[in-house]
Parts: sequence; structure tokens; C-alpha cells
Amino acid sequence: MTESVVGTIAPAVEKAEIERAKRKPTESLDAYAIYLRGLARFYQFAGRQVNARAAACYAYARGNGWISVTPNEIAEVTRLAQRAVGLGKDDAMALAASGWALAFVVRDLEAGAGLIDRALVLSSNLAEAWFYGGWVKNYLGEPEPAIERFARAMRLSPLDPRVTAARGGPRTCTFLPGPL
Repeated sequence: MTESVVGTIAPAVEKAEIERAKRKPTESLDAYAIYLRGLARFYQFAGRQVNARAAACYAYARGNGWISVTPNEIAEVTRLAQRAVGLGKDDAMALAASGWALAFVVRDLEAGAGLIDRALVLSSNLAEAWFYGGWVKNYLGEPEPAIERFARAMRLSPLDPRVTAARGGPRTCTFLPGPL
């Protein structure tokens, strides 16, 4: 029941927080407000320029075929993910998104899985962590745990645009990470 309540309320609260952060004067941004502004850009699914500012956005870009995953891009994703983990070592979303980026772009599956597992310890109701974890389990050749994680993500947050792609939503072909 708690999962259902969280899944219903969390996306609405996040959307309201994003709108509040967009109205905040630039000189007074704190880390959370910056994250929310980045998330607003991520939700735009707009193009390369909008999505080139975070490690998880590189993963999105790879899924869309916008980048070819050069050594420089791998180094940049690694740098951004490490920075996010350093700044947000207790932030489940930072850990989950960084883990997904490391797994999908850098192809460091073990590091990615470890970060996602840490995220789930910090926040067992974070749908995105279950969703990203499903992909990483899939890449690791563990289909049953992958399916369980996808199902849990959808149960936790059935309306979240980052999670609904697992169900085959309208942006599935451009959002899902696909095969390594």
C-alpha cells in the first residue's frame, strides 16, 4: 500500500518542485534546484544540446544514437558519474542515474550495478533505481531479476515518464537503453 501511495504522489510532487526550481533566480540555486532544472531538461526529450549536461543524459543520448561512444565521451561520462557520486553519495537518484550511465555508456556493469544497489538501500521506493537496475540485470544476463525490477518500477510509479518506457510507452524506441 505504501508503494502505491508513493508511486501516485511522488511524480506530482517532483513536477511541482521542478516548476518551483525553474522560477528560482539563477544566483540562488542549490544542488537540489540544479538537479530539478536538469530533470526538467531531461523530461523535454528535446535533443542533443539539452541532454548533454549529465552522465545519465549521455546514456539517453547513446540510446538515441546521438553519440558514438568515443573514448572522450566514455571519459566524460566516467568523470560526470564520479562527480555525481562524490557530491551525492547519500542521494539515491544520483547513485542510480550514475550507475545506469556507467553500465550503459562506459560498460562498467559491476560498478553500475553496485551504485544502483546502493541507491536501493538508501531508497527502496525509488522507481528509477528499480528501472535502471532492471536494465543492468538484463545486461548482466540475469533476466528473472531484470523482470522483477522492471515490474517493481512500474508498480511504484506507473505514471513516471522515466519508468513508463519499460511498459512500451510512446517514447520506448528512443528512451530505452537497449542492448549493449
